[in-house]
Amino acid sequence: MKIEQFFLNRINGQLNLAAQVVGYVTNYIDHPLPVLIKKTGYSQKHLIQLFKKHIGVTPKYFQRIKRFNQVLNDLQTTASDSIDWSGIVYKNGFYDQSHLIKEFKHFANIQPQAFIDSAPTCTTFLHSKVLY
Repeated sequence: MKIEQFFLNRINGQLNLAAQVVGYVTNYIDHPLPVLIKKTGYSQKHLIQLFKKHIGVTPKYFQRIKRFNQVLNDLQTTASDSIDWSGIVYKNGFYDQSHLIKEFKHFANIQPQAFIDSAPTCTTFLHSKVLY
């Protein structure tokens, strides 16, 4: 085996392992990050670097995106006059309603109720599976 081939095989093996780790973290992103870090065997810094390299954002930010996506899906499947905000807060792991509002404003640049009130004009924003 040529030396170049040896190193190429080694690099490919490392890339495959990194992709598998990122895939694992993505599949179990709902778990607390310290648990995921411990299960992967990587340091927190290295795991964050791998995740950013393969996904483009940190694991924590990915969690936030996924949670926002779930809120959008919940809102899409609920009639606007019967939204249980405290249920959405609890179901999606927000600390309180102000936490939900802050996250919603971060991603949608609008408060949740204003988003609901403008729903007829936001139909292109809501898809069956937004973002994830």
